[in-house]
Amino acid sequence: MKFPWQFRSLQWLINASLLMFGLMLALALVVHGKLSQGLIEHPIWHHVLQSSTRSVLQSSMADLSDTLPTEGAIRGWLIGANGKLPPDMPAFLGTLEPGYYREGDLDDLADSSPLSGVTSILTPRWGPFSDGADAANRVRSYTALVTAMPQGRLVVAIDLTELEDEQNGSVQLSVLFLLFNMMMIGLVIWWLHVSLARPIKDLARRMRALDPLKPSQRISASYLKRELNVIAEETNAHLERVELAIERERHLLDQASHEFRTPLAIISGAADVLHKQQLPDRAQRPLHRIDEAVESLTQIMEALLYLSREPGPEERRQVTILHGLIPDLVGDHAYLLVGKPVLYVLDTIEPLTVHAPESMVCIAAGNLLRNAAEHTHEGEIHVSVKDGRLVIRDSGSGFDAAQSAYRFTESLKQSGRRPGGAGMGLFLTQRICERFGWHLTLESSLSVGTSATIDFTRSSP
Repeated sequence: MKFPWQFRSLQWLINASLLMFGLMLALALVVHGKLSQGLIEHPIWHHVLQSSTRSVLQSSMADLSDTLPTEGAIRGWLIGANGKLPPDMPAFLGTLEPGYYREGDLDDLADSSPLSGVTSILTPRWGPFSDGADAANRVRSYTALVTAMPQGRLVVAIDLTELEDEQNGSVQLSVLFLLFNMMMIGLVIWWLHVSLARPIKDLARRMRALDPLKPSQRISASYLKRELNVIAEETNAHLERVELAIERERHLLDQASHEFRTPLAIISGAADVLHKQQLPDRAQRPLHRIDEAVESLTQIMEALLYLSREPGPEERRQVTILHGLIPDLVGDHAYLLVGKPVLYVLDTIEPLTVHAPESMVCIAAGNLLRNAAEHTHEGEIHVSVKDGRLVIRDSGSGFDAAQSAYRFTESLKQSGRRPGGAGMGLFLTQRICERFGWHLTLESSLSVGTSATIDFTRSSP
């Protein structure tokens, strides 16, 4: 399963985890505030008010005003039939109809503005952050029970101001704690970006800036974080080992090239001398096989040496006229069809210019022509250049491309078998196409034949 790029970023996962922690903390504080608010609106206050109201109503009418609680948290007032309020009674309590009123209901009556609840909670009542309001003059919080009586209404209320202040103080501390933690989370995210993400991107930029054509390049290990310096130092050590390995391979290729070119030149010269001699007909076929082997091995050596070098800008400046090269290549490979009822057929040859060395184009196209000739025993091999593509389609036996590498390995074990073939030829052609960004396609069927296409306009996937 392939995850989106965000889930594969360590920085994104750390930031998301920190933000999730902040959200969980905020949720916990909200739940804590709800639970503490529930203490103010607990049903126990209703029971206390009912008990106090019953105690007052059990008194005689003459003693009713004397039994009203006038001090402490529980207060009582008697409103006569004329509606006149006692002097020490909050005005908003005098407007209540009979019934039970929770603290939140009375707060809405005392201040009906939409943000009154939030303002009441966040307004400091303690310490140096207090708003300085006089306790006697400020609007206080009550929960009240209003009872209808023949001579008026009995109002019994509990003053919850101090309890609400403590509850609001707890909420305010929680909000401050939340803000402090969110600030710390923001600072940690910023620190991760400055100390981790940005230096890693800088390290990646320095690695991309390394030019493979320039040896002895190293990454500066000058980061403040020791871990990044360890990565830079290990990368430098790896670069040194790679340079040594490349140097050994280049030395080996140079030696092999020198050792192979000398015997190939001798064999080629001896074959030229034999061509000038009057040899019997039975000696012509082995002589042609010698020429073919020398040419194939020379091309293989040239391609391997070229591909072993790092690509440079100069190779893209070389131009090959493909529509002029293909007919010559077809003519050069016509000897492969001698003695077989097979013909090369040139179809549409459109003008096409390829930005690559002519030798590499010759090797890539020549290997495809040779493979077609070796696997076609009768019929025609059609060659065309059209729409930026080289297409070589034969009517031969076809082959399984997945088995080509295996057959090449087996061919090395058989000294009598000719070099080249589907294994090494296709390997070199594919490597050349990858080098220059071409797209090689092989469509082969054991009963129909093989169609090989090099698309010079589209890069390999």
